[in-house]
Amino acid sequence: MRRLLSALKQDVIFQFRQGFYFVYLIVSIIYILILRFIPTEYRQIAGLFIIFSDPAVLGFLFIGGIILMEKGQRTLECLFVTPIRMKEYLIAKVISLSIIALITSFFILLFGVGLTFNPLSLIIAVILCSSFFILLGIPIAAQAESVNDYFFIAGPAMIPFWIPLIEYLGIVESPFFYLFPSKAALILVESIFYPVAVGEIIYGMTYLCFCTALVYIWARKWFFKYVVHQIGDLKCDI
Repeated sequence: MRRLLSALKQDVIFQFRQGFYFVYLIVSIIYILILRFIPTEYRQIAGLFIIFSDPAVLGFLFIGGIILMEKGQRTLECLFVTPIRMKEYLIAKVISLSIIALITSFFILLFGVGLTFNPLSLIIAVILCSSFFILLGIPIAAQAESVNDYFFIAGPAMIPFWIPLIEYLGIVESPFFYLFPSKAALILVESIFYPVAVGEIIYGMTYLCFCTALVYIWARKWFFKYVVHQIGDLKCDI
């Protein structure tokens, strides 16, 4: 636990120094202004799409930038000769970015929509959604050699996860969408604003946790293969 807290502290300091908090602040202000200019009756549905895309897109993009920065600055070579374990390194990344996503999502809704949302549902939806997409970005960032390389891979990789959005746009409905983890994420985000059946919420939480666990295993293996293994024969408890 002490190592994890130490890794979390270092992540927060690194993200602050690199300006990630400032970027989140600017993005949050832009989202709030957009919501304030939208007619009141449409703010909740607009907030739904914003809260879904904020931890999904920004967490996915930021984790790529963070890992590539650490690779470029060769800080990982120093990091993994310390007592910290790889799983603690990965979990700290997920926690630090998820906390930012949760705080910004709360203030976006508070000042953009008002007190017409469920705080508990917000916490559950943002934490689970953010964790999944952050972990999804780690194996891609691990094998990428540059930011351009990351975006070249990450762009197409994200396309399948946007498919369930077409159901919310009223284009087509299909039970096939329930196979996508983003469908589970959308259900949880929807519960922030609207009543959702208990069975749907259970599906959303269970399936998204399951998919997050699978992505974590993938992230751990590829990070070891493309990063830790490249550094050398280091002591890393996976």
